[in-house]
Amino acid sequence: MNDMVGVGWCRKRMNMVEFPISDFDMKPHTHNDSELRFHNYNLYAVSNHYGSMDSGHYTAYCKNHMLNKWYKFDDQDVNELSPHEIKSSAAYILFYESSQIEKSMRIMD
Repeated sequence: MNDMVGVGWCRKRMNMVEFPISDFDMKPHTHNDSELRFHNYNLYAVSNHYGSMDSGHYTAYCKNHMLNKWYKFDDQDVNELSPHEIKSSAAYILFYESSQIEKSMRIMD
């Protein structure tokens, strides 16, 4: 399978990148003197891009914390998504939040 899409010097890499959905430990990626108290993060949204560098289509996967469900947003269509469908080679931007924030949101409900 070709892992590049595009023509000329401008090409998009299509490699699959592994990323954690929950309990992403950022401690190994922070400076020892960091005052960061919370090191674990949970994925709450993904921006996906399908296509090449000069054209394509975007979708988004977002987690509803109150329902603990994932949804796919594709233009005007919104569909429930199973957690195993979140990881794909189309993932473009990953959005994480501190697991402490997610816990405090549940307490407020």
